[in-house]
Amino acid sequence: MTLTWGPIRCYLGVLILDQCLAMQAPTNCPMTPRRRDLRSVQYQPALRLGADFSFISGFVHSFLGTVQPNPFPKKLFQSFVEGNNIVQNPDTIKEVLRYETGFLVCAAIGLLYLVLVPLVGLCLACCRCFDHCGGRMYQEQSQGIHVRRRGLFWATLITTIFILAGNACMFQSNQLLDMSVEQSPQGLGNVVTNLQIYLSAVPQQIHTVVNESFLTIDEIAKNLMSIDSSLGTEIQSSIHRQVSKALKSVHEMSAVVNSTKQDLVQFNNTLRQLQPKVAQLQAELNDVKIRVNRTLPSNTTLPELNALSLNAKFTVPNLMDLQSAVDRADFDAQVRQGWEFLQSIPRQVSNQSRDAVQSIEQQLVQIKGQISHLSEDLPLHSLNDVSEQMKTVRTFITKYSPQILGTERYRWAVCLVLCFVVLLVVLCNALGLLLGPMGLQPKADPTKRSDTANCGGLFLMASAGFSFLFGWIFMLLVLVLFLTGGNLYTLVCVPWQSQELFQIIDTPGMIPGLSLSETLHLKTKLTLSEVYSDCHQNMSLWNTLHLSELFNLDQFLNISKYTEQIQQDFEKQNITLRVVNILTWDLRTQLQNFSKIAGGVNFGNISQQIYNFSNTILNISGTLDHLADKQTNISVKAELQQLATALRGIQNNVTVNIMPMVHIVDDTLQSLGTILSHINDTVGNVLTDIEEAQNFLNSNTSEIVKTISRRFLECQMAYFTSYIHWANKTITQEIGRCGPVAGVVDTVGRLACSYIVESLNAFWFSLGWCLIFLIPNIIFSIKLAKFYRRMKHKDVLENHIQLTHIPRATME
Repeated sequence: MTLTWGPIRCYLGVLILDQCLAMQAPTNCPMTPRRRDLRSVQYQPALRLGADFSFISGFVHSFLGTVQPNPFPKKLFQSFVEGNNIVQNPDTIKEVLRYETGFLVCAAIGLLYLVLVPLVGLCLACCRCFDHCGGRMYQEQSQGIHVRRRGLFWATLITTIFILAGNACMFQSNQLLDMSVEQSPQGLGNVVTNLQIYLSAVPQQIHTVVNESFLTIDEIAKNLMSIDSSLGTEIQSSIHRQVSKALKSVHEMSAVVNSTKQDLVQFNNTLRQLQPKVAQLQAELNDVKIRVNRTLPSNTTLPELNALSLNAKFTVPNLMDLQSAVDRADFDAQVRQGWEFLQSIPRQVSNQSRDAVQSIEQQLVQIKGQISHLSEDLPLHSLNDVSEQMKTVRTFITKYSPQILGTERYRWAVCLVLCFVVLLVVLCNALGLLLGPMGLQPKADPTKRSDTANCGGLFLMASAGFSFLFGWIFMLLVLVLFLTGGNLYTLVCVPWQSQELFQIIDTPGMIPGLSLSETLHLKTKLTLSEVYSDCHQNMSLWNTLHLSELFNLDQFLNISKYTEQIQQDFEKQNITLRVVNILTWDLRTQLQNFSKIAGGVNFGNISQQIYNFSNTILNISGTLDHLADKQTNISVKAELQQLATALRGIQNNVTVNIMPMVHIVDDTLQSLGTILSHINDTVGNVLTDIEEAQNFLNSNTSEIVKTISRRFLECQMAYFTSYIHWANKTITQEIGRCGPVAGVVDTVGRLACSYIVESLNAFWFSLGWCLIFLIPNIIFSIKLAKFYRRMKHKDVLENHIQLTHIPRATME
């Protein structure tokens, strides 16, 4: 037998490559789809009759062990397998006879029974016809007659009980044999079905493994296609943690600048509205001042008039420089540039790694094509051929099952008749033992015995007659079944159950051409016993057939040429990120100038000045009223009072129109002062954060890209490494578990030996048991019948003793 190793290597190649692509990723890598386990196969249940053969199997086994104590005849078996003509070889015939000594002795005893029983029965019948052997119907009456009758009664009863026990075993074994044969087609059908299921399960497991390989390759390809969201996003996240703080600081500084700009705009707008009103107020004050000086007498002076001048300054030192610095500052653009840099990292990674990804994808496509090609070359057709043969066997079983079952019904009926014949003997004994004592009167004349007792005696004679009539025929059947079933048990069932049969078959040279080691080209000796034992433990085909001697699994699992090429292609890419310059010289200058100018701005309290000025006007108006009261000149007095009223109107105008706007200017300046008072510290922190971020980008960006890219590549390589471990475990421990094959062998052995042969042996043993006890039954029943049957001749007891009359004394 020669094997074609090319398809088998292809098969292993598929399994190995699948394992490489079906692993579990490391914990720091993205999770791959959960692998499907090899689907568990559902087999048909083994045949269970629910029958118990233990009631007599122990006796049968013990008897057959005594009859055949010799070990299995290996030489005879080898001669038979080699096709030697055993009949023409005297030495072989002697060995067969020597091995079958026990069976031959039992067969001789059976033949002796077969000859003597009908011969003795014939002689007894002839002897009784000539009034001998109890045929004269005469019974001598003696003193121990009742003792003998009781002894024969109990002996016959005990014998009958033993025969009845054997007869019950006959009924039981016949029924069990019928059940075994009837369910044999179903049991064999389940065996064939289980083999078909196993043969179809192996290709399904292979296809499952291959399909899982495709899914894993697709997952790796998906990771490469989405490298922007995997590798790019991880690089972005690493850089974001360091740069975001600086960008947030710049953004906060930009908010401060924008707030300052809004306050300056509000200040300038309010100031433009306030200046015309202040100018008009100043003109009115000047007019009042001139009129007061003209109205007052020449000898009267009013020094308070010098205070009628609005000296409030609505300008802030360095405010124009602050305005100019704010207008030049453009921090928002820098923030946008920084965020755009972070957002562009995945896109840059995807664009710069496109060539490497395409090269790796081509290799994955080639791997997938290779797997598909290998799966097509697997020798699955051989399994299909075997499965087709199993279908043929099933068809044969289905076709001939009705004929077998029909024949079995006839066998069952014949054996049932045999059982009833033996039961008839038992019934005759029972009726004889019942009617005989019931109608017997011990002191009655034997020629005048009752009909009941006579009927009991006739039943006992009928029992003996049936025993003579059918015993030798039944013995012939026992001999045939004994030689058949006994040899099947000792030559097949015993070595099968002890696995000695496998060891015998495994003996070198026992069966020419049968050597699993040579067939599979193994160095280690592989035997059927080991295969059966391993399959009984549901081990995989790899361990059962020692395939490790044929294939170096580690070498097959070595995929370094793929991983090295993928690493080379991936490392050829040079991902270089365009680093943004967050801390430009212009930005540094703007921040420093802004901080310097903001620190030099001095805000005065303009509203307090205007308030003091308003109070001065009121005081002057009061002074004018006082002067008017002192004047004697009515016109001067009226003019002064008019000027005082005018001053009060100006003061009211200041309060109503100017003071609200002045408060707005003052609040704006106060807000600016609050913001700018902390600007130096804020600018210092911003410059520190930006400088740290910029140094980080300049120094670490390239290293971060290399490290994360290396980790991404290692993650993909880790898929292969982990899949290799899974492949090793699956190939060596999971694929093709042969437990169902051992189950098939066990089922066939159980069906043939434990059911059919056991019940067959139980039947002939029970029948032989009954036949053995028929011999004493004949003797006891014939002798006991004479005590119950009505005799034709009397046995008269004559008394010849002379008796002398002795007169009695009388009273006179």
